[in-house]
Amino acid sequence: MQHVAFNVDSLDDLLAMRDRIRSRGVTVFGPLDHGMCHSIYFAGPEDLSLEVATSAQPIDGRAWIDPEVVGLAGISAEELERFRNPISYKNTEGPVPNPDFDPNVPWQRGIPQEMYEALISMPDEVVTEQMSENVPPVLVED
Repeated sequence: MQHVAFNVDSLDDLLAMRDRIRSRGVTVFGPLDHGMCHSIYFAGPEDLSLEVATSAQPIDGRAWIDPEVVGLAGISAEELERFRNPISYKNTEGPVPNPDFDPNVPWQRGIPQEMYEALISMPDEVVTEQMSENVPPVLVED
């Protein structure tokens, strides 16, 4: 993955985010007007490109999916239709457990593999109970 985009509610919020990021010494490009939205861009950890965007109207993907790129990527008409209209998901059987560990599927490599495998095998309630940190480290008195 090389790019992650986040959304804010308005152009004013976007400009405030740009200034906040710059005030921390990080270079920010933009806002750029893409026609469908306005965006700012900055570098994140491990060369990840980060974007913050805002749009007054919902983005119409039909106007922004380049047929040339679709062709170069080898995306079939059927596959493109699945991307545009994904099958809806409704879980009717309760929580879905984590799949078994597969090193060929993306996983959080910052966690040692043995610990990761143990963690994903635990029920969600146990993970929540054992790993939650809901007490702030600083006691604030009124």
